Amino acid sequence: MAATDGGILVPDLWQTKELYDAFAKDQIGPFSAEVGIPAPPTVKYLDTHNYFTPGAGD
Repeated sequence: MAATDGGILVPDLWQTKELYDAFAKDQIGPFSAEVGIPAPPTVKYLDTHNYFTPGAGD
């Protein structure tokens, strides 16, 4: 997470866009509305070509 001029940036990695969209609809949206955040966050989707998980092959 990082502060930006317009709010915060939260990078996240999901297996599919559809899994994230379902989570956002079922979790982020309702909880955001509950605490008074009036609009959904701005989402930018980027493809991940590779990632590294320390200790993942041990």
